[in-house]
Amino acid sequence: MKYIVENSELYDDMLYVYSEQYARIMMFPSKFINNDDIDSMLDEKFKEYGSKILEDNYCKKNISLISIIVSNLCNMKCSYCYENFGTFGKKENTISHATANKIVDFITSNYESIETICFFGGEPFLAINAIEYICDLIEAKYKKNIIKTRPLYKVITNGTILNESILKVLKKYEIKTCVSLDGFKEIHDKYRVYKNGEGTYDDICKNMEILNKNNLLTSIQTTYYKSYIENNISMLDIKKYYYNKFGIKMFIFNDIYTNYEYIDDNLKKEEVSYNDKKSIVGNDMASNIKFFIESGAIDFELYNFLVRTMKNKESRYMCNAGYNELAINLDGNIYPCRVFLTENFREEYLMGNVSDYDKNQYEKVLNKILKKNYRSDKCCDCKDIVSCGRCLALYLTDNKKCNEECVFLDKSYKNDFYLALKNGISLRGVVESIIGN
Repeated sequence: MKYIVENSELYDDMLYVYSEQYARIMMFPSKFINNDDIDSMLDEKFKEYGSKILEDNYCKKNISLISIIVSNLCNMKCSYCYENFGTFGKKENTISHATANKIVDFITSNYESIETICFFGGEPFLAINAIEYICDLIEAKYKKNIIKTRPLYKVITNGTILNESILKVLKKYEIKTCVSLDGFKEIHDKYRVYKNGEGTYDDICKNMEILNKNNLLTSIQTTYYKSYIENNISMLDIKKYYYNKFGIKMFIFNDIYTNYEYIDDNLKKEEVSYNDKKSIVGNDMASNIKFFIESGAIDFELYNFLVRTMKNKESRYMCNAGYNELAINLDGNIYPCRVFLTENFREEYLMGNVSDYDKNQYEKVLNKILKKNYRSDKCCDCKDIVSCGRCLALYLTDNKKCNEECVFLDKSYKNDFYLALKNGISLRGVVESIIGN
């Protein structure tokens, strides 16, 4: 069995120990470890405590994320947009106050605790008045103790629209702002354009400067193309550039998915495999962890993996869709997550509507989701479960690609982390950076 052992600087007389077999970090008192028999002692302790406990953590009264689509209007025409250019195939509109009232009544009567409410579109800033109205309603429910916790508010925007009215609302409710920006100008402006075909990069960066000055810019969401690999541009290059430019510390990297009828087949050439990503320096785990320890900047996927190595519990479910996450469209329709609003899923996985909520219909679709999302017995016995996860919508759309993802995570994440530690990345630096962030 392979172990990495380092002293803690945060906790006196404690050791951090990483087990390659279990992909798990544990802490032990220094005095309990005798260097002469450290391997046998750790073998015993990890066998006893190192295995993951798989829990059915579905709680009907608590939910991590509710996405509210406040607008299906969009001022852009991104060539790879899975939302059918923001409309989700529906007539362009913004959410009404009547529907907003019913949405807030629905979520606050069904959940005692809502961790995050995310405003989405279309372009959500085209409905900034609706965002303010919904936040007002939620705040009133919280003050009356109808919900036990005040949600964190978040918005995902294309970043092209910003004015004083928008800034006022963002500040008032401390709304965390994630901007979609696809790396560097030349490639970004090839795919993320206004409806007249003009590039959006310069306008977005100008608005990001304003958001950043007002401490509102918290993350960047980037689609990573084959073009970047062909130009030897890594995800780390993108992270370093925007960390230095804006001080951004959280990045979300997405792939292009072309399994939608209105997406140009020519975009298939921009799809990136996991082997493609690993083919260039800067997409390796060691480099990205080193940058995280130095700067605190990290991408969500890597952060999630590192956090999971420090936990002894894993969910029985592959992703949050349906059981710990919902999306509610501007017409009040309820779905497992916002990807399920697309034409591939929206009829089969419609969970109901906030106007005429049918508990039986809701639970019928929820049970279907939970069954498809449940980890198999094979998954539960897998020692690589810490590096495992899948998008349920992707799995339902393209089972082959999801299986490839499983193989990648199995062979790469756990092994790459161990090799990074063996080759000089500090285990102490990883653990204490996670604790500090």
